[in-house]
Amino acid sequence: MLFILDFTSIRRKEQTNNSVDISSSAQVRAEIFETTLPAEFPHFLKCMLPSHVTWGFCLSFPKRFCVSHLPKHDGNIVLVDEDGDEFSTKYLIGKSGLSGGWRGFSIAHNLVENDVLVFQLIETCKFKVHILRENCLSPIDVAVVLMDFIVEAHNEDQNEKMNMCEANEDKYLEPHE
Repeated sequence: MLFILDFTSIRRKEQTNNSVDISSSAQVRAEIFETTLPAEFPHFLKCMLPSHVTWGFCLSFPKRFCVSHLPKHDGNIVLVDEDGDEFSTKYLIGKSGLSGGWRGFSIAHNLVENDVLVFQLIETCKFKVHILRENCLSPIDVAVVLMDFIVEAHNEDQNEKMNMCEANEDKYLEPHE
């Protein structure tokens, strides 16, 4: 029996999903961080590919996000980094993404392949950009790890905690005479 793989459907899925393998540390941390964002500010995740950070420097946004939240014409979009610094970029409706100015933002923030950015629309044509790095921890990463630790600690089985306390109490009991 002969099997033929259809890579076009796989490629199409990768293009629409705009994410990396779930095992990516930055992707997992970004998804956790995303749950902490206020619902009134639309947002999306974007995993950095070589074409975003080493050549080409064109960044496409999810088409559905653009249709729902961005202008129906080319224009400027401001990116605000975690320090409050603003970067002006050129939004191209035909590309559903950023062109001019994106290269400067990418280089200024030393973005590399597999870093994950969370774009949070805070005003019309203005995004707060949160960077979750694949190879090092940012303050956001540390906060996400701590949140996850707190949730895990809170969700521990209460009976197990009680058993541990009882076992410790037994250790320190004075012998009966």
